[in-house]
Order: sequence, then structure tokens, then C-alpha cells
Amino acid sequence: MRQVYQPGEKLFVDYSGLTAEVIDRHTGQVRKAQVFVAALGYSHALYAEATWTQASPDWLGSHTRALEYFDGVPEIVVPDNLKSGVTKPHRYEPEINRAYAEWAAHYGVAVVPARVRTPDDKAKVENGVLQVQRQILARLFGQSFFSLAELNTAIRERLELLNDTSPETRRLAPQRLDWGAPGAARAARVPPQLRRLEACQFTSITTSHTTSAHVQCHTPRSARPWMCVSVIWLRFTTWQFGRCAYARLQGRRLFHEARNIGRPPAHQGRCRTRTKNYK
Repeated sequence: MRQVYQPGEKLFVDYSGLTAEVIDRHTGQVRKAQVFVAALGYSHALYAEATWTQASPDWLGSHTRALEYFDGVPEIVVPDNLKSGVTKPHRYEPEINRAYAEWAAHYGVAVVPARVRTPDDKAKVENGVLQVQRQILARLFGQSFFSLAELNTAIRERLELLNDTSPETRRLAPQRLDWGAPGAARAARVPPQLRRLEACQFTSITTSHTTSAHVQCHTPRSARPWMCVSVIWLRFTTWQFGRCAYARLQGRRLFHEARNIGRPPAHQGRCRTRTKNYK
């Protein structure tokens, strides 16, 4: 059955089954990068980029950069049922990943996942993945890339050619996007880069009431030393609630502060600001 989309209505997202290779310049080790693909329903315009993983930070970051590339926000995003997007698939009431739901609420979009084992629900991005594999990844085969930035630069060049020469997007030139079409459902939207939302992660932990209630939430040797964990809520079996507030990681110095909220008197003396240097 033919599916008809309105301008600015739907954005379909998925990962390509084929990966791209990035070579470590120092060790020569080859690392595979995942290829994210997004397709607009009305204009058929595509967006593609490479990320290291399909985890939630990369998943949400790719969504944000796709909106910035399209310079607009659709009404509905249709993802696949991967764990970074859908915690529990269901035909009528799927459980959306918490971080993904907050991202959608921030940009004011609805997340409607495709049904399990029903590729027709996201046929637009299935065709987009095929085009990216044939017109971008296949043409980059045999070239050597030594960083993710180099790979994404090459992908962006091929992506522009693909969008400019596609019969579907060429009819909307020069805008070639949903928001440049007559009767766009969401014209003049606020550019997403003006209110960009950083990716966040949620997790559950278990600790003992005999400990000092300090929980390691981020390692200083991480690849993202700028990441900030603002508030962590801890629920203990013998206390009601404990709250720890952490400042951001700055360089190799970790500043964190624990507050006396819901802690027993014997443990309140341990609450003090600490500064630790990491070499």
C-alpha cells in the first residue's frame, strides 16, 4: 500500500547493517564504526553519519545532528526497536527509553517506533539505508580513514551529492527539505542548535547501608571528561532517600560534594567537599 507523508510530518531513523572501518594511526588497529541514517518522509532527504557505537549517547547525538542538518524538527520520529530507543517493544504501548523520551520531550516530537518485524513501517529509511550503502559506503570502500572525523567528512561530501542528485529531493531544490515545501506542517521552527540537549544516561545501582554512600558514576579517564553528572538520586533499603550532587569533571580534577539529605546521623559527618587529582 502506498504511504503518503505530509511535509515536516515524519523522520525515520535506523542504523545501516554495514559498518565503516577506521584505522588507528599509531597501532594500525582497525575499528568498525556504526552508520546512522535518517530519512524525511516527504522530501526523501537523507542524513548519514558514523559513530563508534549504537549506545544511547551516540544514538541521541546522531538525532540532534540530524535535526541540525535538516534545520527543523518533525512532528514524529519513527525509530527501530533497538534498546537505545525502545526499552520494551509493544504493538500499541511500547516503552520508550527514558533518555530518548526526554530528548523527544525537549524537542517537542512524538516517538512512534516501528512494529517488530514490520519493515514496511519504516520503508523510507530502509530505502535510505540501501542508498547510503550503495552510493556512499560502497564508493568509500578501499579508502583509509584514521579518525571518525575524517570518515564523517567523506560521508558528508557523498551525502550532499546524493541529496542533490536524487530525483525525489531534486524537485524541492534549492531547499530539498520538508520545511521548504509548500504547506509544510511545521515551517519556521526554532533551529535545534539554539537549544541543544546533551545526551544523558540513566542506570540503577545497589549499595550497602554500611558504606559512605559515595557512588562512582564516572571515571576521569573516560573519553568524555567534560560530561557532567548533576544530580543522582539514591534509594536505600533502610533510609528513605539520599541525594548526592556532583560538580563537573574539569580536566583531571574531579570535584564532588555530598549533601546530608536523608542520611543517618552516624554518616552525616562524612559529608564534605573533596578534591582529588588524577594522573
